Amino acid sequence: MNDQRILNAIAAMSQELTQKICDRDVLNVRIMELEKNIRNLRSSFMTNILAEEGRQLTAVGLTEAIRTVLRRSGSKALSAADVKDTLNVLGFDLKKFQNPSAVVHNTLIRMAKSGEITFLPESKTYRLPLRSVIYGDVPNPFGKNLTEMLTEPTKKKK
Repeated sequence: MNDQRILNAIAAMSQELTQKICDRDVLNVRIMELEKNIRNLRSSFMTNILAEEGRQLTAVGLTEAIRTVLRRSGSKALSAADVKDTLNVLGFDLKKFQNPSAVVHNTLIRMAKSGEITFLPESKTYRLPLRSVIYGDVPNPFGKNLTEMLTEPTKKKK
């Protein structure tokens, strides 16, 4: 394969990956909506009997739900309170946590420390790294060839 065919294949796969991630986010939102509706129906039907089962009902974990919220926000940075409010609007069950704000905030901190998301200290907000929003997961999209594109860019020394 020549370099251009490889670059075209990477571009096609990156586009497909971006679409699949978007599809997964739509499914995650729908799952959270369904969970919310099920919880509401169960609580109105048999509040005491099904309370424990309702607390155990969560197909999407907190970290994955936060990823979905951040991906859907695009390059817009969100505060921990914004993330928590969005999770509530989407129907994610935060009532199972004793202190939901702390749990969301600690999860965001952990994700930022691992490099999965970016913390912006001046605004105390979080977002996905810009390159993953714009270029998928290509470390150096401006590389001259495939090797450079797949290698993390080095910072110039001053």
